[in-house]
Formats: sequence, structure tokens, C-alpha cells
Amino acid sequence: MLTRLRARLAGDAGVTLVELLVGMTLSVIIGAMTLSLFVNASDATRATTDKSIDVAQARNVLQSWTSYLAVADGPSYGTTSHRFEWITDSDALFYADLGNRASTDSVGAPTVVWLRLTGRRLIEEQFAYGTTSPKVCRILADTVSAAPLFTAYDTTFAAMTSGTLGQPLATGGAGCTDLPSSVTQTDQTAVANLQKVSRVKVAFTISDTAGKHSTAFESSADVQG
Repeated sequence: MLTRLRARLAGDAGVTLVELLVGMTLSVIIGAMTLSLFVNASDATRATTDKSIDVAQARNVLQSWTSYLAVADGPSYGTTSHRFEWITDSDALFYADLGNRASTDSVGAPTVVWLRLTGRRLIEEQFAYGTTSPKVCRILADTVSAAPLFTAYDTTFAAMTSGTLGQPLATGGAGCTDLPSSVTQTDQTAVANLQKVSRVKVAFTISDTAGKHSTAFESSADVQG
């Protein structure tokens, strides 16, 4: 009896080569599945975080830019002449009534607002009227594309051709840029067309940090009459 038990125990000692290979294969499969789940979870978390950041950036841009456009005004208060100096697919310069009311009966000079897409950056600059150095300069988002960023509409709400709305009289860099001494539009056809602008749409797409996902945003502002 003792001899039979010893023989049985001796036969069960260790593992065979087949059992070892099966065990190793199962370990590799389980490891690969675990790694795949971890990578997918990490990518999903990063995508969610990037989208949250993109939405916050876009909300900031759309809220501020449409609010500026809504109070676009001429250098002389209440006029449409030279209210906008130019509006292209990616660049717009105009005057806005921002913080220029000393009282209900007194209105000061407007603020010069320069908005543009340069080098995949959305850039906003504000200038005190008659000055060339920005008092406000903000890079609001990177990895941005737009086709186009700005679309102007006339008083019948028909889209206007950007080529008839003036060319920039200043070249904006990828960062803060000074204005030339004068940005008064000299193209009289453009000046006449710009007076007809009654609405401006802002539309752009922001890509995530990995360049795998993108989200489109847009809003519009009716310009005061």
C-alpha cells in the first residue's frame, strides 16, 4: 500500500512541457487583455479631459467674441462708417463700445478689437482708440482650424463674400502684434460693403492634444443698427 502511494505521488510531481506551454499562453493572453483595457481606459480619460478643455476654451471664445461684435460701432458713436475695417475668412478688425460710457449721456472713444486665427491660434487683441500697442492680448486656443472663422451677413441675412470686405491693413503674428499708425480702410468698395454687415458668424474646430479627435463650435452675433 505504501509503495503504491509513493508511486502515485512521484507521478504527480512537477508539470509537463505541455502544461507549462498552456500556462504561459494563458498568462500572455490575460496580460495582453489587461494592457489593452488599461490603454483604452487611459485614452478615454485623456479624450474626455481634452474635450472638456476644448469646450471651456470654445465657450470663452464664443461668449466674448460675439459680445464684442454685438456692440460694434463706428469711431464716431452711432455710425456704421468704418465700424468694421475688414472682415476676412480668418481676420477681423472693428471698433466696439466696451467700457466707454461715462454716463447715460456721455460716450467715450470705442475700443479697437482685432480678432484672428494665425498659426492655428485664436488671438484677441484690444487697443485703446488711437494707440498702436495692445492693452489686452490673449491667445485663447491652440490647434484650431476654420474654414472660414468669420462669415458676414448683410441686412437680408445673405452671406457676403469675404473678398469684398477689405484686406487686412496689418499682418498679425502668432502672438501679440502692434498695429500700424493707421488701420483706416482705404478700399471704398469694401467700406461701403462693410456698412451693410448686420450679422457675423464665428465658427472653428479645436483638435485634442493627440490630434485624434476634433470638435466643431459656432455662434453668431447680430450687429447693432
